[in-house]
Amino acid sequence: YDILPQDPRVSINMEGAAPQPRQDALLGNIYVNRMFKVGHGFGITPHLLLSGYTEKGIYDCFNADPSVTFEYNMYRKGKLTLESGIRHQYLSQTGISNAGLPIEFWVAAGRYFKPQSSRFATLSYDLEFLQSKYAFSIQAYAKRLENQTEYTGFIYELIARPYRLEDNLLICSDYNYGLNVMLARQAGSVTGWISYSYGQSLRQGDGVLYPKLFHSSHERRHELNAVLTYTIGRFELGGSYILGSGSPFTPAKNLYLMGNNLIIFYDDYNSATLPPYMRLDLSATYNLPRKGRLEHSLNLSVFNATAHKNYTMGYINANPDKLTIRYKLAKLIIPVIPSISYSCRF
Repeated sequence: YDILPQDPRVSINMEGAAPQPRQDALLGNIYVNRMFKVGHGFGITPHLLLSGYTEKGIYDCFNADPSVTFEYNMYRKGKLTLESGIRHQYLSQTGISNAGLPIEFWVAAGRYFKPQSSRFATLSYDLEFLQSKYAFSIQAYAKRLENQTEYTGFIYELIARPYRLEDNLLICSDYNYGLNVMLARQAGSVTGWISYSYGQSLRQGDGVLYPKLFHSSHERRHELNAVLTYTIGRFELGGSYILGSGSPFTPAKNLYLMGNNLIIFYDDYNSATLPPYMRLDLSATYNLPRKGRLEHSLNLSVFNATAHKNYTMGYINANPDKLTIRYKLAKLIIPVIPSISYSCRF
C-alpha cells in the first residue's frame, strides 16, 4: 500500500507547514480452515489467519487470528450459526466529524497507531420456506475493539496552523453491538427484500480529554432498507427505500466574534445527530433484443424521487455586520437527480 494521508496544502495554509509523510506498507496473509461434521446436522469449522505486516522503516508485526464457527443445520427448520474469534485490521478510514458528513481518508497502521484488533461473537438464524421462494434471517452481534481511530480535528485547524495528523487522531477502545433482521422474496416476477438494523458503536477515549463514552462518526443507530424489482417482459421496474438515523457530529457550543475573528467552542465530541435520512430511488430498465453474444439495455433512474430534504453537514453562518452567528444544517444542492444509461455485455 502506498498511502498519502490527508495533506491540506492549500494557498491560505501557514507557510512552513511540513507535508504529511507518505506511508509505504506491505501486508501478507495465509488463511487455513477445515470443516468437521459432528453428528447429524452439526458442523465445526476452525479458521486461522496468519498475517505479517510492515510500514517500511517504522513498524513491523506478526499476528495469528483464530476463530471458530459452529453450525446446526435443521434443514426445513433453518440453520443456526455461532461464530467467535479475533481479527486484526491494518488500514483505517477516518475523517472530520464536526461537519456532519465525515471527510474520510486512509491511514495505515504503524506510524500513528498499532493495528486495530477485534474480539467478536455473532449468532445468526437463517430459514428458507415455501419452496425456497422466501428467506428469513436474523443476526445478533457483539464486538470489543482496540486501537480504533477517531479524527478529533476541525476544518479550521487545516488552515489556522501548521498541520500534523498525529495531533488530531484519538486512539480509542470500541464497544459494538446490534441486531439485523431481513425478509426476502427470492423467486417470481416480483423479488426483493426488506431489512432492519439496530446498532450501537460506542467509543472510549484516553479518559482525560474524552472521559465519556461517545458515538463513533460512522454510527447509524437505526436503518430500514427495502428493495423491490418487478419483471414483465423485457422491462424491469425497481425501487429502493432507505430510512435511517442521522450521522453523529460535533456541534458548536459557543461562538464569539472578537475583532472580526470567529472564536468557536465545541460541545462534547459527536454529541449531536443530523435529522433522519430518507431516500426513495426508482428505476426502469428495458432489455434490448439480444444480438449473438451481445446483451444490452437502457436504464432510466431517479435518485431521491420524493425530493426529501436530506441534510449532509452542519456549518457556521456568521454575519459580522449584524453581529449574528447561527449554526445551520446544509442539504443537497440538487435534491432530485435523474439519469439515463446504456449498458452492454459480450
